[in-house]
Amino acid sequence: MSVQDYIPHGMIAAFASVVTYVFRDHTKQDDRRFEEIKQGFAEISARQTTMTDTMAANHAELLRVMLEGEREKRL
Repeated sequence: MSVQDYIPHGMIAAFASVVTYVFRDHTKQDDRRFEEIKQGFAEISARQTTMTDTMAANHAELLRVMLEGEREKRL
């Protein structure tokens, strides 16, 4: 056996190393992107919660004012 017999195995090992490196790099990039998306959704959810709380408070105030008006009419 000569060194030339090991060249294909070395090439396959080098190719596998490159594929592994690229896969890991892309996985890290995807993780960063998904973290940004997750953060964005968390911010959107927080804003939606604030909006629904404000809407609920506004509706409660409207109902209170309308009930007061009806009570005053009856008195």
